[in-house]
Amino acid sequence: MTKCVFTLLVFMILISSHLFSQDYDQFLYKHKIERYKHLSNTGRVFIGSGGILTAAGIISAGLLSQEKELSEIELKNRIIVSYIAVGAGIDLIIGGFIMKSIGAHKTEQYQEKLNNLSGGIIFSRECKGLSLVYRF
Repeated sequence: MTKCVFTLLVFMILISSHLFSQDYDQFLYKHKIERYKHLSNTGRVFIGSGGILTAAGIISAGLLSQEKELSEIELKNRIIVSYIAVGAGIDLIIGGFIMKSIGAHKTEQYQEKLNNLSGGIIFSRECKGLSLVYRF
């Protein structure tokens, strides 16, 4: 009798630790999904701000040829600022595309892992027991 109770207790501990581990995995996957969605959204913001900065740099460089009242030093400074704006804008666009693509790919990857892992305790009229499902 004692061996049966001990075996049942060990079995229940193993099952509960596995279910706890599964809950932790689900929590971890949800956390990673949120992080990578945030990365993807940040990439979108970088793309938009990089496009605006690049357009502003190109427009300001184009308008410099029309200004006749600027001294040579002011003209050079504005040209440098325009080139810096275009360069920074292009860098933001490239970084944004990289962040967006990584974020979207990883979000999809962890969403698939989260959907593939499910389990729990079933209590219904027809069936009582434990379920563990891993689809691959």
